Order: sequence, then C-alpha cells, then structure tokens
Amino acid sequence: MNKLIKITLILVAVCTLGACKKFLDITPDNVATIDYAFRLRSTAERYLFSCYNYMPALGAFDSNVANAAGDEFWLPVNHGSNAWKIARGGQSKANSYMNYWQGNNGGKDLYQGIRECNIFLDNINKVPDLPDFEKARWEGEVKFLKAYYHYYIFRMYGPIPIIRVNVPVDASIEEVYPARDPIDSCVNYMVQLLDEAIPNLPDRIDNEVSELGRITKAIAMSIKAEILVTAASPLFNGNPDYAGFKDPEGTLLFSQSFDPKKWERARDAAKEAVEFSESLGHKLYVFNPAFFQYKISDTIKVQMNIRNALAEKWNPEIIWGNTNSLVGSLQNQATPRGLDPARVSNSTTSGNIAPPLKIAEMFYSSNGVPIREDKNFDYAGRFKLRSVTAPYKRYLQEGYVTASLNFDREPRFYADLGFDGGVWYGQGLFDDTKNLLFVSAKKGQPATAQNESSYSVTGYWPKKLVNFNNVIGETTYTVQTYPWPMIRLANMYLLYAEAENEVSGPNNAVYNYVNQVRARAGLFSVQDSWSNYSNNPTKYTTQTGMREILHQERLIELAFEGQRFWDLRRWKKAGEELNKPITGWDLIQEDAASYYRERVIYNQTFTARDYLWPLPESELLSNKRINQNPEESIDGLLNGVYAQLKAWSDPMHRLGEYAGDNIMIRGSSTDAFYEFISFARTPNNGRLSTFWDSGYKAIAQASNIINMIPLGKNATLDSKLGECYYVRGMMYFYLVRAYGRPYYQNPETNLGVPIVNGTPADVINANLPDRATVKATYEQAIADLKKAEELITVNKGAVFGSKEAAQAMLSRVYLYM
Repeated sequence: MNKLIKITLILVAVCTLGACKKFLDITPDNVATIDYAFRLRSTAERYLFSCYNYMPALGAFDSNVANAAGDEFWLPVNHGSNAWKIARGGQSKANSYMNYWQGNNGGKDLYQGIRECNIFLDNINKVPDLPDFEKARWEGEVKFLKAYYHYYIFRMYGPIPIIRVNVPVDASIEEVYPARDPIDSCVNYMVQLLDEAIPNLPDRIDNEVSELGRITKAIAMSIKAEILVTAASPLFNGNPDYAGFKDPEGTLLFSQSFDPKKWERARDAAKEAVEFSESLGHKLYVFNPAFFQYKISDTIKVQMNIRNALAEKWNPEIIWGNTNSLVGSLQNQATPRGLDPARVSNSTTSGNIAPPLKIAEMFYSSNGVPIREDKNFDYAGRFKLRSVTAPYKRYLQEGYVTASLNFDREPRFYADLGFDGGVWYGQGLFDDTKNLLFVSAKKGQPATAQNESSYSVTGYWPKKLVNFNNVIGETTYTVQTYPWPMIRLANMYLLYAEAENEVSGPNNAVYNYVNQVRARAGLFSVQDSWSNYSNNPTKYTTQTGMREILHQERLIELAFEGQRFWDLRRWKKAGEELNKPITGWDLIQEDAASYYRERVIYNQTFTARDYLWPLPESELLSNKRINQNPEESIDGLLNGVYAQLKAWSDPMHRLGEYAGDNIMIRGSSTDAFYEFISFARTPNNGRLSTFWDSGYKAIAQASNIINMIPLGKNATLDSKLGECYYVRGMMYFYLVRAYGRPYYQNPETNLGVPIVNGTPADVINANLPDRATVKATYEQAIADLKKAEELITVNKGAVFGSKEAAQAMLSRVYLYM
C-alpha cells in the first residue's frame, strides 16, 4: 500500500508540475498514423509541407515580435497585441508573451515543429516511390527548417536545449528533460545542419508557380551567415554580463572571453552567400521606368527603387520570400485612413502602426550623414516651421507648412515614411507632373484620428510597407500582397561589410558593399559624404567609426523589416535605444505651430534582463535540468528581499507608535504591543519576533545577492545590487534603533545588533556572531546606504529603493547620531 501511495503521489506531482503536457521531444504513440504518412510520395510531401507550417508568420504585424515588441512602431493604447505588451515592459516569466518555447500568447510551438522535422527525417527512407534526388532535396529542406526553428528560439532565449532526435516514450528522465546546450554548441549544431542541407538543395526554383518560397542553397547559405554574425556579435561573444552563468549541473552556458575567430567565420560565410547569390542573378533592385506607362521624375524613381525592393514580389533582390506569410493586413495598418481625402469614410485603411519621432530622426540628411553630424543641417532648429517651395514638391506638398525636420532628408526618408505634408506616390495616382496624394494629419484634417484605434499616434506612417499599386476605393482597399521578405541582398551586403570591418577594419570591400546600397538609395559614397559634410570627417577611416556607420546604415536600409529589433540586441545597444522616450507630434492641435511640438507618448524602459526571453515558469518546474536566465533570476531574488518588508513593516510602525505617547488603547488588550503601552515587556513578544526575524531575513537575502553577483558587470545589474545595499542598510538602522541604546550614550561600548551579512553555509550548526556595538552597527548601515547611493541609477518608483531614498535614509541616520 505504501508503494502504491508513493507511486500515486509521484504521478500527481508529474501531472501537476508538467501540466500532463507532451514533452517537446517525445515520439508520439500514433505510430500507425506516421507510418501511413510515409507510405506514398504524395502523403510524405504533405508531411514535408506540415514542417513548413511552423514558420513564424512575420508578414502579420501582431505575429512578428521584431516589429511589434521593439521601438520602430507604436500603437493606440487600446491595441491588444501580445508582442506590443513586451514593448511596454509587460514581459513576464510566469506567463510570457510571444512564447515560442511552448507556443503560447502569440508564439508558435517551435519545439513541436522541430519534433515534426525529426519525425520526417526518421521516416523519409520508408517512402517507396520517391527518387533519390528528391529524397535528398526534401531532407535538405527539413534540415534547414530544423536549424531555422532552433535559431529562432536561440535568438530569444540564448542557450537552449538542442533536440537532435526524438526520444521514445520509454526514455529515462534525463532524456525526457533535456539540459540547455551552451551557446557555442547551439551555433555549431545549427551550422552543421545547414552544411548538411546545402549540397542537396536546388540552386534556384525552376517550377515557380508551385514552388516559390521553398528553400534553396542561397537561402540556407544566407541564414548560415546570419547565424554566425549573430554568434560573433557582443551579445553572444564573450558577453561579461553572463560570465559564470551555469546550468544546475554546472555547465557554463556562455563563452567567457571574446573570440575574434568567430567574426572571421562569419565573414567567410557572408562572403560565400553574397557571391553565390550574385552568381544566380540576384542584384539590388532598381525600378525600370521602361516597363511603366507613366513618365516619372528621377526623384520618384529613386523612391521606387527603395519601396519596391521590399514590396514588389519576387524582384531580383529577394533571396527568400516567405510564401507562408503574405503581407496583406499589414499594408492596411501602414496606410493612413484619409490618405485619399475623398474617401475619409473608408475604414479599411486603419493606419495605426506609427514610427516614433526618433525613427524619423534616424534617417540621414540629404548629404548622406546623420542629421546630428551634418554641418549644414540645423538640428537644434529641426522643429521650426517652413513653407514648402517648388524644389521640394515631389517630397512635400507645395505651399504646405511643416517642420524643418521633414526637409533636406535622404530619399529613404521620403520613401519609407508618410507624414503631415508629405507626398505619397501611387495608390492610383501615378503621374508625378500632376497632383499626387499627400498626408494631412492635423486635427480636423483627413488623416487625423477618426476613432480611438485607426490613427497614427506619432504622426508618421511606414509607407515603405505599402505596395504603390494598391488602390483605395469608396469602401474597399485593393491590396497587392507580397511574401514577407526574409532575406534581401542588401541585408547580405551589409552583413558582409559588418563582418569584414570587424575582422580587418575599413577597407575596399567594406566600402564597396555599403556604397552599393547607398548608391541605389541616391546617396554619395561613405567617403564623400563624411569627408565633405560631416563634422567628424575621418569617422569612416577607423574600425570604431565605420562600425557606427554600418550599424546606422543597417537600421535605415532595413527599417520596418524586423531587423532593428534583433540587431540592437546582438550589438548590445538595446539598453541605449529602448530607454529613449517614444515621442510624436501633438496630434490634437489644428495649427502647424501647435501641432509640431514634440510630445512624449510613453517612457519605454529596457533592462539587461530584456536581452533574453524569460524561460516559462512551468518549464522550470517540470525540468530541473534548466534554470532561469540570469537577469530574471536576480529580479526574482530581489522581489524576495522586498517581500520580507511586508511582514516587517507592520510591527516596525507599531513599535514606534505604541511605545511612545501618540497612541493609547483603552482598557486592556491581547495585542502583543499592548505590553509596550503597559510597560510590561516580555522577551517572547510575537510582534517583536516578527520585526526581528523579517528584518534579518531581508538582510540575509540582500547579502546573499550581494555576495553572489560581482559589481561592475553592467549598470543595470549594479543598480539592482544598490537596492540590496539600501534594504540592508535600512534594516540595520531600524534594528539598532529599536534594540540598541541611543547613539549619544557611549556607542563604542553599548550593544547594538548582530551583523550577519549572508546566510551561513551550515545553518544547522551555525556559530552566529554576538551583538556588535551601537557604533559598529551604525557604521554598517551608513556604509550600505552610501553604497546604495553610489550604485542605484534606475528609479523604479516609490515602492523600491532609489538614490533619493538612500540619501533620505542617510539623513535620518545622521539625525539619530
């Protein structure tokens, strides 16, 4: 009976902790169904396509975490996107948004996709009527998908469990619950899969009608290069923030030092992908007016170079277009309602995804350098008003009054962005010698807010995402859909230039590839632009300066394509960029002078923990071989420190009031603090025990964090350590104030409270210190509070420790001395 009870309890525990879910890598028991799927070529092909079905739907705004969870777009407050909740700081380890580990809250279960890929690879040899060349191709496609799904999870979570094969239902616990593989092992395995896949993939798709979007050699080579560039970048290459991060079994999960050879490997892979893609005829897209019935100006032609490189399906620049994710509704969200003033009532153009002002400022000046660096651009006066004259009429509506920020900008600014007073080419009007559509967005104008969800909260729209052939009807919006561009050749050029610069510094190869991208966008070369127009004319001649140029070039060229989100993370620049406020124009104003005032919409915050997704708590409960990412761990520990204050604060306040003459309880009371009023104090007072125990628990937990995490890893982590010092210093002060004599009465000899900074290693046999003197206790409190004042740089609000709180507490301590 005891054995039965024990077995029952184990089963209950497993079902409770794991929610009785199927584990991510267990072979299912529907073997007969799987065998049937591989009896014929036709059924096996359907299984192949089911492996493709796990591809993230990046062409839909809410499904693309890189668009909705970053800072390139902002939305009306009533929008419910899971990814946008991340952008607003709502990510949670308890029930994480865009969870691609388990497939919850907007994410797909990519481990299930990997499991399907493993089933396919295990069974494809059973198909009797499948030619060898086709079997090899299909295996190559599925190995690519398996690598890509691992990569997608890897970018989110960092070190992840690699699922090489599915394990059987009779597997051991160690097999069922996989440990996380170190970063380098993850990268090497993904690259190994791609290297195995590449020889068997076709150079190009011959049957374009039925097969466009399937994986080719160029796609696999490009993703291999992207993986290696990601692995060589600061987030994963010797990142000191994760130094010493181990799993529960003691395995180091991050490399401990920077490895320059990772950049060499990335450079070689990117070069190979670029050269192979070019050999197949891939090239930067250039609009050809010979095949267009309207004669257009060079100004509009350059804008078409930029817009159509993204929105013209299967143009020669597209290396990989995801046919599983067509861009349809995203174009509705990018088109202003009221763009055509004759059709303001047409609600099919919601126009509710809005680039913030900082994104508008990111684009270069017309001289091809940042507007803060351009010697001829009045950055300080960028919000001043100007009236549009004839030379600007193909960029801005002639005679319109708009901000100086919208003048004298590079062609990508006008191709990518719609804004008040900006010309919007296309959408049924193609003769640029006549009147074109333009945006008018001030209060009462056609593109102003028609309701609480269909408007731009900043006053800018991502025109780049909209195919210029779309037509706005009376009540309809006819959209020319296109596959989401996963990889463009421009992306590969810039990846190669970045890797080459990291290996060798600026050289002809670096300049060549970045300048090709700039030339297509109507800009001078990097050398000419910086030499002639920048206040830092030699910037491009150093590795550091060229790195900064290449980073901004990627952010501009690939704007609104889901690259900025991942690039800022791998460069470790997200902490800088995603802590800037989200701002826009003052939309409720009718006149230009009032409208063109910068208005803060949201104060976005980003901390070191946000670089990686939190592992789902349910996964941690069921799999004891994995642990939480470091910054998530310290947040949980720090919350535990603050939790002790809840029990401590009540007796702390009563202690100060009841023992004085501010409060009186009539008659008698059973309350433990009544003893203070009646002067009948006893050692076993329950309230005092809570005050003492909770105070020392807070001290112990704060000290454990201080002892566990070294200072100097990053400012965010140091600020959290500062909070620990604040709590510890405050606790010592309140304890010595209650249990020690006043400071003016012989503090060198009178007893204060024990100084115990941390949990003893052997709690059972601990030999705890005696009470320190009043002076020593005060010195400990002062030292901790000064350290808190020094370290805390992030003010999280009045319920947390802050620099100001530390200063105020120090003042109180000094007052008592």
